[in-house]
Amino acid sequence: MPAHTRKNAKKTLLSGVSVLSLLTFISTASYADAIQAASPAERQAINLVSKRFPKALDIETQPLAARSNNALVAKVLKASTEVFFTLDGDNMTAIMLPDGLNLIVGKVIEVDAPANRNARLTPAPITNKSEMLAALKEKTGARTTEMPPKTDIMDGYRFTEDRLTPMKNSPYNTPELFAEALQAHHTLTTGTGSKHLYIFTDPNCPNCRKEYALAKDHESDFTFHWIPIYALSPEPRAEQIALTQPSDEVSLQNMERIMESPSSVADMELLTEMETVKKIRDNQILFYHIKDKRTPITMYLNTSGKITAINGHNPKLFNIIFNDM
Repeated sequence: MPAHTRKNAKKTLLSGVSVLSLLTFISTASYADAIQAASPAERQAINLVSKRFPKALDIETQPLAARSNNALVAKVLKASTEVFFTLDGDNMTAIMLPDGLNLIVGKVIEVDAPANRNARLTPAPITNKSEMLAALKEKTGARTTEMPPKTDIMDGYRFTEDRLTPMKNSPYNTPELFAEALQAHHTLTTGTGSKHLYIFTDPNCPNCRKEYALAKDHESDFTFHWIPIYALSPEPRAEQIALTQPSDEVSLQNMERIMESPSSVADMELLTEMETVKKIRDNQILFYHIKDKRTPITMYLNTSGKITAINGHNPKLFNIIFNDM
């Protein structure tokens, strides 16, 4: 690589994942002059490049100028060799790993000029993986390996068929039908946000009350649809009846008090009309379709329209969900 080009070149840094898991393209070039003055490691790097890239020109080497806060990665980097060369008119950079057998071709992470020992690490520009692999394969004739697709941590919370309890003659026996029923269900609503959460809540459940209190800090982000159920007792108690009154306004007032102190129900005048019985029944039927009944159960549709269910309470729950919607 010409001196003026190499002077401005950014050095390549391997992440821990790259060092441990990248299957890379082994490649190389013609080297007559450079190999005479090179160290054993540099000679091996030149050999690798020349064997794998027979058309490579202007091969130069130097110890890899890069650092890492990870001790294992730092050790690997310190023992690695950087190779500069040109191939079909393109400037190329490769790193030979300490085993002397494998090259990593192309930028993984860039740092600022190596003279700056406090350089800030920044991600290398993202390119189309398929196009990059195809181009390298065409130039080198080498086999290339795609990295496995990145998994989403939230995928484990998707409400799939195995998390549904089918019921005879039920119209909700698939996740998609259940999601439709959930969105059409009568709920108690708080918040004004554009993202909609559906929460099965038992006022006698301490974690349900914590989630209700936490929701107050996120009412501008979400619209909360509360579905009162009884999960900790075999039949509805006064607290559930208080949250399923004929008037939603009264039910919301009662929920505000009960979620702070369940014992406050003792001071409430409750109606037990047929409408209240029907609300409790309908809420329980929907709840019984969910196999994992640990409360609270927070459900929503993610950005791909997949119904998602999270059991229990987490202080960061709404932040996590916000980024998934």
